[in-house]
Amino acid sequence: MYKKQIGYVPEECEVYELLTASEYLDFVGKLYGVDESTIKKRTVAIANAFSLDEKLHIRLAEYSKGMKQKVIIMSALIHNPDILLLDEPLDGLDAQSIEIVKALLQELCKLGKTIVYSSHIMEIVEEVSDKLIIIHEGNIVKQGDTKEITHKNDSSLSAVFQKVTGTCNPIQEAQKIIATLQD
Repeated sequence: MYKKQIGYVPEECEVYELLTASEYLDFVGKLYGVDESTIKKRTVAIANAFSLDEKLHIRLAEYSKGMKQKVIIMSALIHNPDILLLDEPLDGLDAQSIEIVKALLQELCKLGKTIVYSSHIMEIVEEVSDKLIIIHEGNIVKQGDTKEITHKNDSSLSAVFQKVTGTCNPIQEAQKIIATLQD
């Protein structure tokens, strides 16, 4: 029952490569109890947005990493879940698809959907998240409203992350690498 309310995009995309994208999405949709006509309608509409509509009948083994990532995102959405769990969902996507996914996440939030978004790319996290939790070495080191956290610290989320995790100074590390290269 609860599984039907959750859509999941894992960090590593694993698909049944012998299937076409259309067959794969039909399979996943049926696992969630979605009727065949709804699966087809949603598959075509989402594939069209991702410019995959002409490639739905090609085996997934022939897809690039980015194309497979689009199919994984589609499979997480096919049953219209209330909760989305996304782990590095933009990995491998082209620039246009990244913008579509970011806009889609904002629209899904407006519909009251819950989205848990995990990423190491702070700029995107800052752009798409209302609330955040920064975890370092398994511990929560900062949490709250994204805009409030960055505004209070008068800096980007990336700078806040560096500060609260006590991690290295990226500029100093880059300069060390350059110095080594010049020796």
